[in-house]
Amino acid sequence: METGEVSSASKTERLNFSLNVLRSLDSQGGHFEDRGLAPNGEIKISPRHRHEVSLDFTRIQLGIRYFMRDTLALSLDLPYDIKNQEAEVDFLGGNQTPE
Repeated sequence: METGEVSSASKTERLNFSLNVLRSLDSQGGHFEDRGLAPNGEIKISPRHRHEVSLDFTRIQLGIRYFMRDTLALSLDLPYDIKNQEAEVDFLGGNQTPE
């Protein structure tokens, strides 16, 4: 995971801008499952399979702060998220169709 921050912060300035970037690329995960959904929406027993998920995530956040006094400030944060998620089902033992 990568993080970065660019800030024009100064205690003598009244207006402050910041830019934060957070990235997490190619995160992988998954779990085994032996249940599934029937066409009518009920949960049923199905052949053992594995759910595989991958995720790329980027967040860019612009911050603006106006210091009115030493103890009072107005703050505005504008986040922008980009998520690319992929999910697959791996049927174990060559069974490609849930029963």
